Amino acid sequence: MAFPCAPYFYDGLPLRNGVSFHVSLEDGTGRDIQSPVINDVPGTTAIQELIDRMRWVQQAASPPAYAPHLQRSPLPGVPAKSVLYQFPKGDQSIANPWETATIRAGHLADRATFYRHDLAFAEDPTMPPDPHGFVAMVTHMNRNVRDVARGYQAQIAAFFASDGRTIIHPEPARFFEVPISSPLPEELNYIRLASGNRRVCLRRILMRLAALLCVLGLTSACAEGGGGLPTPARLRLFHRRRLRPLHQ
Repeated sequence: MAFPCAPYFYDGLPLRNGVSFHVSLEDGTGRDIQSPVINDVPGTTAIQELIDRMRWVQQAASPPAYAPHLQRSPLPGVPAKSVLYQFPKGDQSIANPWETATIRAGHLADRATFYRHDLAFAEDPTMPPDPHGFVAMVTHMNRNVRDVARGYQAQIAAFFASDGRTIIHPEPARFFEVPISSPLPEELNYIRLASGNRRVCLRRILMRLAALLCVLGLTSACAEGGGGLPTPARLRLFHRRRLRPLHQ
């Protein structure tokens, strides 16, 4: 059953026999409605209140704890803020459910720009599977990553230039939802790599490792044995010949 008036879906009489009732909301999420529960065990309410307070104290840097005060409920003497909220699908550093919790707590869905990395990766599987940090990758080796990064930054620039009044639709437009039109993501949405893509990612890691070794002046890991990427056998040879003396 769907309820279009989300703020009022809790209204109604208690349910019979303590059973639960699941409702689907217009933003794509759901809730389990239950009748009030009577606690008749002495001391348990005080324990629950202590646990609640401890959890709030531990959220000193938690975005969902502060999000309501950005616009919906500003703190006394603090004006409401202009907000631009950017986040990607499948971020492997800041998980999508955490982003959703922040957006929902601050009622920021109308200010949220959602980068659809699943669509971009489907077009170009050579892109990194983790879109975290794309906003700063304007010099990345992958052209599509650079385009997405410039789109992010163009939106930020327009937002600041307009004193927070304008949120543009960045390019490549097909990869961005402005504001988010999909249901707020409740899953991790990590990109699952096929075996071929795993080999591509492994090659990237080895290339970066080779570059790091060359920057450090430790080029024998690549040069010995005919050059090329540092294969496991070459890295073992490198460890025996160059690193072992450091531990003597």
